[in-house]
Amino acid sequence: MNRKTLKVLLPILVLLAGSGGAYALVASRKAPPRQRRKVPPPLVRIQTVHPSTHRLLVRAQGEVVPSRSTTLSAEVGGRILEVSPRVKSGMLVKEGEVLFRLDSRDYEAILANRRALLASARRSLIEIRKEAELAVSEWRGLGHAGDPDPLLAKEPQVKEAEAALAAAEAAVEKARLDVERCEIRSPYEAIVDRRDADLGQIVAPGAPLAEIFALDSAEVVLPVRDEVLAWLELDAALAPPEESITGPEVVLTATFAGALRRWNARIVRVEGRVAARTRMVRLVAEVRNPFSYTVPLRPGLFVRAEIRGKRISGAFLVDRAALIDDSSLYIVDPDGRLRSRKITVLKKNRGTVVVTRGLEDGDRVCLSRLDTVVEGMQVRIDDSRDGAGR
Repeated sequence: MNRKTLKVLLPILVLLAGSGGAYALVASRKAPPRQRRKVPPPLVRIQTVHPSTHRLLVRAQGEVVPSRSTTLSAEVGGRILEVSPRVKSGMLVKEGEVLFRLDSRDYEAILANRRALLASARRSLIEIRKEAELAVSEWRGLGHAGDPDPLLAKEPQVKEAEAALAAAEAAVEKARLDVERCEIRSPYEAIVDRRDADLGQIVAPGAPLAEIFALDSAEVVLPVRDEVLAWLELDAALAPPEESITGPEVVLTATFAGALRRWNARIVRVEGRVAARTRMVRLVAEVRNPFSYTVPLRPGLFVRAEIRGKRISGAFLVDRAALIDDSSLYIVDPDGRLRSRKITVLKKNRGTVVVTRGLEDGDRVCLSRLDTVVEGMQVRIDDSRDGAGR
């Protein structure tokens, strides 16, 4: 082999030897041992529950309305000569206070005329009775015995005169009432809501003059679902109504004049009709003396109501986040595994539910939402966030 051939083959041989050695090393390499990756169980929040006694609360809302309101109207027609300065919206008026005074001169003239007719009717009755007595006396003086003829005794004339007298007396009473009706008075202590007539205006009988509402009480109509009635002490109210009841206490709240205000009320009746559109039952809460509060409860105000319901013993108050659906949840057993549990929910609140069946004292209720849940799966408990005592 000459030198030229050797120079060509030598690099090739070196490359082949290196490739062979590398292949031998790779072929003789041992695969690293495989290790299974350990995934820790999911971390969940729990609530340890205990039975206790709970007061059921029913929440509703409604508008304040006066328990009594009256449209003052003119019973007689005439010109308004005087209007009380207190007949303005928001002003207080006393019981019996004169609010409007109509021109009564025409009615006073009629009264004077009726009194004259009454005097004439009395004189006529006296005269006809005298004539009847004289006629009977003369008839007996002629030696007649027994009862005289009714025509002789002028009995029809006497009855006619008596009827005329009664009519005259009634006419006087009517005229006197018309004079009195020229003064329109407040039937009770009230607040003026609005004024519909003013000084100098001529009004007809029945024309509205002002609207007032009573101070002694106000009402709030609270629509609730019919099943809510089972949570309240309202047995008497569910029977045919005979009179107002003394029902559950109610706390009314509203933001007014820049602050949260509270007023105390009671359920006094259940309205007779179920609302046609909403199918709701309407409870009526009454507030006594609504204007005696530092901030009066005024008609038209929209309020929220919290009605105190029955006390339930042996129930569990559970965080609402625990519910899978309306009748089930998960608990964590002593081995740290999830177990589904069927429950009976009596009432749902904003953040909690009242459970009456399906739980036991000390159960650990799972509050966390997991993407995948398998019955009996292992979980870890976040002890720092136990919802016990909520």
